[in-house]
Amino acid sequence: MVGTKQKLSGFFHLTRPRPKSVSFFFPLIFCLLAAMVLTACIDEQEFPSEFDQSSSTSSSPDLTITIDSVVANGTTVTVNFTVTNQGNADATSFWVDMWEHLDSPPVLAPSPFEGDDFFQYTSGLASGASASGTLVVTSIRTSGTAYATVDTNLEVDESNESNNITSLVYGPPDLSISTFSIPSTGPQNSALTPVSATVTNNGGATANNFNVRYYLSSDTVFDVGDTLIDGCFITSLAVSSSTSCDLNIAIPTGIANGDWYIIASADDTNSVVESDESNNLQFNAFRFWTHSTCPGFSIPDLSSSSCSITFSTAPAGAVAKAIDTNFSITHPFSSDLLIQLQYETSPGVFQSRTLWNNEGGSSANPTRTVTGIFEFSSRTVNGKWILLATDSVALDSGSFSSWWIRIFY
Repeated sequence: MVGTKQKLSGFFHLTRPRPKSVSFFFPLIFCLLAAMVLTACIDEQEFPSEFDQSSSTSSSPDLTITIDSVVANGTTVTVNFTVTNQGNADATSFWVDMWEHLDSPPVLAPSPFEGDDFFQYTSGLASGASASGTLVVTSIRTSGTAYATVDTNLEVDESNESNNITSLVYGPPDLSISTFSIPSTGPQNSALTPVSATVTNNGGATANNFNVRYYLSSDTVFDVGDTLIDGCFITSLAVSSSTSCDLNIAIPTGIANGDWYIIASADDTNSVVESDESNNLQFNAFRFWTHSTCPGFSIPDLSSSSCSITFSTAPAGAVAKAIDTNFSITHPFSSDLLIQLQYETSPGVFQSRTLWNNEGGSSANPTRTVTGIFEFSSRTVNGKWILLATDSVALDSGSFSSWWIRIFY
């Protein structure tokens, strides 16, 4: 006779019919006679090999459960889960239960037992198959531990009953800037400077729709006075996951000499409610010194002319990391000109970097911005910097319109 499942007071209970009593007299006589015959057979020959059942195997299902994600909003707790049958036999009907109010894991037992929410897989689950589902519990909590169980009442005869419980700590997201890097040479003015920041969600829920942004600041306090440079929009970041914001940014022109900072900020508009708002920033410092000069200096035909800047007010011992420079020259034929940036290493001795090499054809008035110049990285900032222009073709002359140099240190 087959057992029947009854629902009692909201629980499911498995009842089985009681077996009838039988007389033991006749079976006892039969067993004695069978034993005598079997003994006689063993005396004359070995026990037949077909009676050896040591090689027989059994097939059983093995249900496991994982929690894929938990979302808590202060009203409900939603758990997304996956059940897998990793056994070698199909599983019959079973239940999945979720607990949100327990302080310790539930105990699986054949007695009636159900969680805050539950779901029955009435058709069971085939061997090797997986199935996903969602359970929702009404709760005012925004953090805690969610437990999920499969085959809570042990109705499926499994090969392993120890992997039927799982848990996941949940709570608000917690975004942090875990890494932030800029080039070791510092950023370059008007150049596209590569920056990279990694944001990690250390919280207990997915963070959705927030920004990772880069700001220029004169100090390490993030406030309304800082200048937004660029950023990335992140649509979703799961628990324990990270993503990066890799951009090429341009430092705004016209900023004063001295110390500056690039700030990487996660969720600068506070779009995500987090468990910790104090770890959303990282800073990287850079320094530069800049100057402009030379308007109207003449460049005679078939001759050289120079414009110089002598720095003396940069911090003592400051060494250049990178240099940006820009020049504009008035001349009817750009290809007549060789233009070089120079640094006076000792009186009358110069280190040079070519900025314009008799190019531009018949076009007039050459101008160029050159960024990320590293050839002078061992030179002190304080010293004499020179823009040298040489007219190497007859018949035309010109003049300097402007020149500026910015040194990062």
